[in-house]
Amino acid sequence: MARTARKPFEINLRPVIRSLGIEEVIRQAREDRLIDALGRERLIEQIGEKEFIRHFGMDRLVASLSPKELRELKRRLNGAGNSRDE
Repeated sequence: MARTARKPFEINLRPVIRSLGIEEVIRQAREDRLIDALGRERLIEQIGEKEFIRHFGMDRLVASLSPKELRELKRRLNGAGNSRDE
């Protein structure tokens, strides 16, 4: 008998978001549980960066960055500030 590869179950909220709206999904699922269940990257992928920032805030996004991602953000921000001064 052939073995089947087991893949982890992936939650796709896009149809629910289209039907109910992001506000209702967040209200019913609670912010923390939603981020824990999907992970920051998958949630951003499903609702988009602007919607994530609009509903969860910039502080929440920055707080969830890994040290490597935070260094990259700082590097980019410093680079953007330097190019404006020229």
